[in-house]
Amino acid sequence: MPIFIPKAKDPFCAAPTTSAANGAAANNLSILPEKLPMVYLRVLKALFPRRPDWGPIEWPIITRLQLAITIGWSPIGGTLNKALNGIGPNSKSTDKKHPGVIGYKLVEAIEYNIDGVTEVNYRITRAGIEAWQSYVMENGSDELPPLRDPARCTRPELRKPQTEE
Repeated sequence: MPIFIPKAKDPFCAAPTTSAANGAAANNLSILPEKLPMVYLRVLKALFPRRPDWGPIEWPIITRLQLAITIGWSPIGGTLNKALNGIGPNSKSTDKKHPGVIGYKLVEAIEYNIDGVTEVNYRITRAGIEAWQSYVMENGSDELPPLRDPARCTRPELRKPQTEE
């Protein structure tokens, strides 16, 4: 029988709100941009709980693979990694350096040790819920623009449509 041992610091602790994150440099939180990038919004929508008023213990916790499939991204592409972790200052990427949703404290990474194997799962935080709800309030809908057509991708391995096996 598997044994679940969460390694998160305190999964029941409320994350700081977006307004607190924007005004609190003492907490070492990055300041949220005025308009969240679409990749961040896709991650927040995928992790958004059905009942955000319930406690964090009831919010969905999913793996990276499940998250990629839920959003509709390729599990082998780098889009999810950039959305979660951002682009660090030492990266060789030519894109603008920025933290991801984990760096902005919109999503938390939770490690579980299952029979000696560490698995990383992701869960939205209260700040992430507030960020998603403010997007919905501004736009009047929780609908996001459709994903780009995989046939237009530049990498050949990403051009193949996703199929279930």
